[in-house]
Amino acid sequence: MANFKGQKIIRRNNSLQISHSIMKIKEHERRYTILLVIVFMFLFGFIGYHFFSVSNTVLMDNVTLAQTAIPDLSGYGQMVTLTKDDVMNNEEGLQSDSYIVTVQNHTTQDISYHILLVRDDFTASSCGCQDRTLPYHFIKYAVNFEGVHSLSDDSISVYDGIIGKNCSENIEVKMWVDSSFLFDRDYHFHGHFVIEKN
Repeated sequence: MANFKGQKIIRRNNSLQISHSIMKIKEHERRYTILLVIVFMFLFGFIGYHFFSVSNTVLMDNVTLAQTAIPDLSGYGQMVTLTKDDVMNNEEGLQSDSYIVTVQNHTTQDISYHILLVRDDFTASSCGCQDRTLPYHFIKYAVNFEGVHSLSDDSISVYDGIIGKNCSENIEVKMWVDSSFLFDRDYHFHGHFVIEKN
């Protein structure tokens, strides 16, 4: 009889210990939840910061024009991105937003130069659209509102000019996709302007 009572007490103690452990876990559940939320917020913040800092570096690399080893001539311009939203006729293209290219001559003599539109393979690879790059011959452009032209694989020059000594000038370039282009896939064009001395 005494043994039986002892077993009952042991069972009751076991169930009390289990319920006590569950209560302790529940008490700490809020702390664990808050701790996990903080850890995940930190991880997302770290990953997001890293992603945007890399994207910003890439953007800054693309915005600054390649100086092509010309210490006396420099320039700045925006990265060019064309998608299906940029398909339009010439009249609409001439009314679209402009890309501004700033050219600076740091010498005491006039310099003859040209501006090229070069594909940006790094941005295309980041975008994942290397196999959907818009062909050059569907890109139309106008410089300083003087006529409508088309690029081609043989000619990616958008402007030829002469800049005076110690001068800086802004070239206004409008770019759009020819309305004859049919988007059977999600084609993109990513590029940047490059200045070269003639």
